[in-house]
Amino acid sequence: MYRSKIIALTTSALVSAFAASAIVPAALAAEDELLLEEIIVTARKRKEDIQTVPIAIQAITANDLAERNINSLTDLGSSTPGITVSNITGGTFTNVMVRGLAPANSSSDLNIEANVGVFIDGIYQTSRNAADVLSTVDIAQVDVVKGPQSALYGRSTFAGALGITTARPGRNPEGKATVTIGNNGDYRGKVSLSKPIIEDKLAGSIAANWSTYGGEFDNLNNPSDKLGGYEKRGVSGALVFTPTEDLTATFTGYATKSTMELPGLSRNPLSTHNCGGFNAQTQAYFIYCGEVATNLPIDISRNIPDSTSKSRQGALELEYKFDAFSIVSVTGIAASEIYASNDADTIGDGALYGVCTVGSTCGATTGTYTRTVRGNSITVSNDSVVTKSQELRIQSPDGDRFQWLAGAFFFQSNVDAKTWSGTTAAGLATNERLVQILPGVAAGTGPLATTANPGLVFEPGSFVRMSSLSYKQNITRSLFGSLGYEVLDGLRVAAEGRYNSDRKTDDCRLSFFAACAGVQPLSGEFTSFTPRFTVDYKASEDIFLFASAAKGVRSGGFNTVAGLTNDERTFDEEENWTYEAGLKSWLFDRRLMLNASLFRVNWTNLQISTFSPNTTVAQAIIMNAGGMKTNGVEVQTEVKATDILSFGGSVTYSDPKYGDGAYDPAYTTQCGNPSTVCNLVTIAGRGLQASIEGNRPARSVKLQYNLHATADVPVSADWTVSGRVDVSYVGPTYTNSLNLTSFGERTLTNLRVALDNDVYSIAAWVTNLTDEQYNANVIQQPRNYSIGTQRILEAYRGDGRRFGVTASAKF
Repeated sequence: MYRSKIIALTTSALVSAFAASAIVPAALAAEDELLLEEIIVTARKRKEDIQTVPIAIQAITANDLAERNINSLTDLGSSTPGITVSNITGGTFTNVMVRGLAPANSSSDLNIEANVGVFIDGIYQTSRNAADVLSTVDIAQVDVVKGPQSALYGRSTFAGALGITTARPGRNPEGKATVTIGNNGDYRGKVSLSKPIIEDKLAGSIAANWSTYGGEFDNLNNPSDKLGGYEKRGVSGALVFTPTEDLTATFTGYATKSTMELPGLSRNPLSTHNCGGFNAQTQAYFIYCGEVATNLPIDISRNIPDSTSKSRQGALELEYKFDAFSIVSVTGIAASEIYASNDADTIGDGALYGVCTVGSTCGATTGTYTRTVRGNSITVSNDSVVTKSQELRIQSPDGDRFQWLAGAFFFQSNVDAKTWSGTTAAGLATNERLVQILPGVAAGTGPLATTANPGLVFEPGSFVRMSSLSYKQNITRSLFGSLGYEVLDGLRVAAEGRYNSDRKTDDCRLSFFAACAGVQPLSGEFTSFTPRFTVDYKASEDIFLFASAAKGVRSGGFNTVAGLTNDERTFDEEENWTYEAGLKSWLFDRRLMLNASLFRVNWTNLQISTFSPNTTVAQAIIMNAGGMKTNGVEVQTEVKATDILSFGGSVTYSDPKYGDGAYDPAYTTQCGNPSTVCNLVTIAGRGLQASIEGNRPARSVKLQYNLHATADVPVSADWTVSGRVDVSYVGPTYTNSLNLTSFGERTLTNLRVALDNDVYSIAAWVTNLTDEQYNANVIQQPRNYSIGTQRILEAYRGDGRRFGVTASAKF
């Protein structure tokens, strides 16, 4: 089914592109009006035309962001094939994935790298929330760089990199104001100024952004206040100083603050679980098999505080050009702080508990009760992050036949991570405790809630108390370089490499979820060498061919939980080799852009988020288990059919699968034995385990595509009416490595119609035109009213139809 879809989409796009280009009358417009835009990228740390870089890249300019109404990384992931984005808790934890290579280890631990690194003005973002600046900072361009970038960028570029470039001042004075009004209390404003300060020497720019949204999701527990709302604000700016023609100093900086309500969060009831083993205590099956419903009721406690996020960054780039080489220095300091609140039971009035009395009906682990109360649970996590980085490199001029680069890199991140949790219940005395009410336990008795679920902390008279505290540090030192030579006219070979050392420290200072490991802090060094080799051939001015082999590494780390063996306390680096061959081309006098690439990824020593075979350890850990492979294809086309009409599209197909011997201990006890839904195998030293061989990783998307068309119709000498339609498809994905629970398939249609001239613009727009209902993310985790390894599915709703008007003026 998927193969036929991709063949049909690709063939249709190509046939349409060639047909449209072939019928364009040569005299229809001036030559420059029919040329597609050239885009410059810096994926190899030098300025290059995107069409002559031997890497698969998609670049989204500031105009593209506006025309496609992209205001967040989630919007970007919904409309850009080859990239998917998931987030939870109002967007404070964001995870970016490229080519379906979703990490089997998606830990929120900031000392553990992501699969895809996010860089803002060349500075790596440790914090998962600081990356989502598209609506708070003045953005010039977003580059999605696919495949391992470890050779030149190092950290967290195992599967790719996301580069965000903020706006720079121009040579001429310019100002712009933009206002947006939309449904559900959608109000946005942006003002930007750019001007020379000292002619030909110093120029500056500054921008301020503000947006607010009232939310769209009905909450049964509080019908008067819709969920999913937010308020975001930010200021950003840049100074470019050129005292001589050889020296350029560029300073960029920004500060943002966001306040976010809980999103549309639904609970999939245990009563719907229909497969796997049977939990006698909860009287429910462990697993839900099938597609998660998109119309589950939303019932969230009304007293959950908003989540807040703050981020700041300053970056200074110095470049001095000599005749034979340049010296470049990039210095960055960044800081962020997140307070992420969550409803820990996802039951508006709280879960039902029994009440026992200490010294009377409360035992060491169980209690008897004659009355019940509703207990409302909450968790609040706080990550404070400070990072410092320094890169220094020396490199040859961009246009030389022999190109070389050598550099050194230093990076340090310090993370203070805290979690507060608690449960409140009306009318409890100081000597009373909560008892879980479980269908499989005799009425009037049950396990003490705090004993059966370490995540629940109850203290009479106090809503929350600190439940975990840790300090984490990472110090990275790297040496990197590249050599490239044009051996024949148009034929170039290149080699890049990076030696990287990560010195990590994890200090678990307090944990009520599971005791900290006995020896603290845990520290160690993880080293790697990551090469990349490329061959490219410029067959003509408009045809570019390339092939590459690149290694990606994701650093190892520590599990700080007590009760683990020495082997379980440390997990090793995971690696991949990606092999790719591609074509980039301009056809029909640069009226058609056609790019395509084939890739294969061999992923080894896979890091997987799972559980220890020691069933007394309730907290998830990370371990290395097996490998994964994928073959994939990407096609991208843009057509300038006439001076009025343009269209294009892109498609990504990638089908990663776990390799021989891969297994996931997290589900062994949930599958049941014997199991009708899992393949149980015996692993040496670990006993019976759930095999995931041949399965796709959770949250990997096999097929994505986007089709779009634009029209620009002059209505007078000064005014133009323009329109754009985008249709994007994202295929289904799975919640876990068993591939039993699916979600996320959707087809979204966006429209925009604008009237503008050189100064003014007014546009009407709508996103998700058909108001398609879908789940943007589904997570599973223990909850206070469940027990042991029983996990609850929680579905995060995708945005429904949004519409509004945007007006702007230049001055």
